[in-house]
Amino acid sequence: MKTFIRHKTINGHTYAYEITPYYDPKTKNNKQKSKYLGKIQNNQIINKKQQQKNPKTIYNHGELIPLQKITQKLNIEQILNQHLPKEKTQTLLTLSYNKTLRPLPLYQTQTWYQTTDLKNQWPNLNLTSQRLSELLTEIGQSNIPNTFSTQLIQQITPTKTLIYDLTNLTSYSKTITLLEHGHKRKNNHNNTQQINLSLVVDKEKNLPLLYDIYPGSIVDTTTLKNTIKKIKNLNIKNYTLILDRGFFSVTNIDELLQNDLDFIIPATYQLKGVKRIISDLQRDISDPVYLRKFEDQIIFVKAVNLSLGEHVLQGYGYYSPCREQTERESFYGKLHDIKVKLEGVVLRDWMSPCVVFKEVAGGFARYFSWKVVGGRFVVELVRDVVLRRVGRMGLFVLFFCGVFSWDECLCMYKGRDLVEKGFDFLKNDLEVLPFNVRGDDVFRGLLFVGFLALVLRMQLLEWMRRAGLLERFTLGSLLLELEKFKKIEFEDGSFITVEQTKTQRNILAALESCA
Repeated sequence: MKTFIRHKTINGHTYAYEITPYYDPKTKNNKQKSKYLGKIQNNQIINKKQQQKNPKTIYNHGELIPLQKITQKLNIEQILNQHLPKEKTQTLLTLSYNKTLRPLPLYQTQTWYQTTDLKNQWPNLNLTSQRLSELLTEIGQSNIPNTFSTQLIQQITPTKTLIYDLTNLTSYSKTITLLEHGHKRKNNHNNTQQINLSLVVDKEKNLPLLYDIYPGSIVDTTTLKNTIKKIKNLNIKNYTLILDRGFFSVTNIDELLQNDLDFIIPATYQLKGVKRIISDLQRDISDPVYLRKFEDQIIFVKAVNLSLGEHVLQGYGYYSPCREQTERESFYGKLHDIKVKLEGVVLRDWMSPCVVFKEVAGGFARYFSWKVVGGRFVVELVRDVVLRRVGRMGLFVLFFCGVFSWDECLCMYKGRDLVEKGFDFLKNDLEVLPFNVRGDDVFRGLLFVGFLALVLRMQLLEWMRRAGLLERFTLGSLLLELEKFKKIEFEDGSFITVEQTKTQRNILAALESCA
């Protein structure tokens, strides 16, 4: 009779016993001998001797699991291995994992790596500052970023909705030649030099597809034209391009239409035709005939048309009473705070009142008139300008090319939040700014690391959404929970992983179902 192993669960813990059947001649019955083997942890039997061994090192392990699943699912390591030696690919992925989990300066990467299970999976990686700079320079001088995007796109075959946007990265660096003075966007409040960064995201898959960088002086028209050309060369077809209002111009609209592209874009208020549409909407948009409901909120929707050169654009005008109320409270609150701040300024003889006023009022300067009396500002609100701004609150217009209902148009445009969050991640969590790097090549390499980390982060968020985990966890709290799942190395060189909690098991099982 063969020996076998039996598991017993006692007080929620599972134990393993070696069962040896034998025949007892006295009783003339079959009996069994039981020998305790140890506790079951993560499908491993941990015997008593192992449990009593002194641990040598404890490694972070759990938070790497979903990132490595995504790397495997998207064939990221396989793609990179086609262009880099294995060790360099592992170094690049280590940097990307770090930027996703715990962004640190390059010189601290080695220390972080030694605290994680990556040290055991990819041993002896050289992560010194000099070695990392050399790798980033090599990537920055190569075509690897473009080739990676090309192969990723060929793999996932995006076909439906692409979101495109542009932001700037500002710096005082003197060693990056791409930095130039250019168009001052809303997120460049200082007169610093900038680099323009564009990003294209697949809305349905919540996945960044490609990015590009341009000198700060390059205008939006050029970046849009180049991006359309890139997308066309990548053989992506039947897609809708979602654009920000910064791209709304006669030149850009003509470029989109000449390329026979479906697109959705919000209007700016600079064109006379748009101003007329807004004026008409203010008069009758709240008519009950235009009443609709979107995501449980009341909204009024009216179809509009705009003549733009030789083109006639279709669109929808939207009015949200809830949005109007929120915008009014925020706007009036800021006006009040700026007015109080201006009136509290004590002007010294050497101060320029005009400069001080602009510094305090910022983008709200046009709403105020002012004079100086007795070394202090006397401030009044410019009634007509304020009322004009307030009159547009809650109102916005989306123009489109293609066949879209009002709610499809609105829903697709709202997906632009993906790009905004992506930019925020690159500029804040990845600590791309300020550019403490030497030269364009290192910067390009560092930006590719950031792009890989953005792919991992956004795909993990998408898996969390599909698995219903976003109702219980933020991305940060989920990773923090998994971080408690450790791997232990003992003095004799053996390893065990600690027993997973029920929460950790549920998280990993839910993510696995979406892989």
